[in-house]
Amino acid sequence: MKKSLFVKRNCERGGIGLVVYDYELNLSLQEYFYFQECPQKFRLYRILNPLPMKNSFQTTKRTISEYILRGYNETELEGIKLHQFFATFHQLYAYCISKGIIPPEIKAKKELLNFWNYQQQRYITCRGTYYWKPLYTELALMTKKQRGIVDCLEIINENGDLRLIDYKKSQNSMDFEALQFYALLVEEFMIENNWEDLTLKEVGCYYYSIGKLEVQPYPSGLKKVVENKIQQILQKIEAENFFLKKESCAQCQLRMICHIDQGEK
Repeated sequence: MKKSLFVKRNCERGGIGLVVYDYELNLSLQEYFYFQECPQKFRLYRILNPLPMKNSFQTTKRTISEYILRGYNETELEGIKLHQFFATFHQLYAYCISKGIIPPEIKAKKELLNFWNYQQQRYITCRGTYYWKPLYTELALMTKKQRGIVDCLEIINENGDLRLIDYKKSQNSMDFEALQFYALLVEEFMIENNWEDLTLKEVGCYYYSIGKLEVQPYPSGLKKVVENKIQQILQKIEAENFFLKKESCAQCQLRMICHIDQGEK
């Protein structure tokens, strides 16, 4: 098995350095943002969370119990439960949607009722055709450069054009940059797997606390920005460039580990 060398080693040029294998030049969305915050934070996060094998990443499904054991807080667990509900919604409630019957368990929770109303409207807009249901939900993808879990890929018209949707509790200034990251991941995956008959035309965020979908056409001008950032980050990782941004330390969740790591140098 390949061993990660995100660890210290003696360099030929003297001093202490880091080694990175080619297969480690791969980013999740969290790592993409972490590296921009502080390259050292990215490195420590990767040491604590080694890069998974492709097959394992694309097939492993964690249970709520596993997330609890991994230390997720109540707010995070609630978000995970809602994502799991959204992913299985059509399997459980497609018949009820078609009949306009709202189950009592959905009426009892605002976020579930919001999603019901959103899907009911989509059913009406699509006139009940086959493509009102998602093409994929919780689609785990790993390509040469990126990996991530796409919340929803759905067909938006009879031409088979696609919309990528990310489920979020509330709005954030980085939402559409994150969508571009996922869109690039989907495009790269489609190229690598010869999905030539599919075209990604839209990206959007569904905010489940308010039941609102915001959509943008794809590609947009932000696509090239994110594409360039990914390339630059991977080049810096390959060059073993994990410098510390001290201005980011105050709010860093890994600062105690970082202090220990820095003290060993």
